[in-house]
Amino acid sequence: MGGPIEENVALLRSLEGGPYRLYGLTNWSHQTFPIVYEDNEFFKNFEGIEDSGAEKMAKPDKEIFELILSRYTIEAAKALFIDDSKTNIDTAREMGFHTIHLTPDKKLSEELTHILS
Repeated sequence: MGGPIEENVALLRSLEGGPYRLYGLTNWSHQTFPIVYEDNEFFKNFEGIEDSGAEKMAKPDKEIFELILSRYTIEAAKALFIDDSKTNIDTAREMGFHTIHLTPDKKLSEELTHILS
């Protein structure tokens, strides 16, 4: 991990406690994620995080998306999936999620403003 993107961490913190439920979906190994989780306070802003290493499945496989939808009673059509991987975005879109493909040239705050307005 290259370190947190502070602008996005601030955005995450601003959303906590608001009308949106916040979840994470990682592709880290089950050995690495607990270390990264403890070293990065912002992970505690999520209501839940599914660690693909612990679940023995990974993005872009549909099974990990189905797991998070069922575990937290989420409807894909009412959810927003944000990721930097086009392959993961394609799977989420195919499953009915709204998506933001986060690339280096995009500001997450601007993308969210556009989608939420």
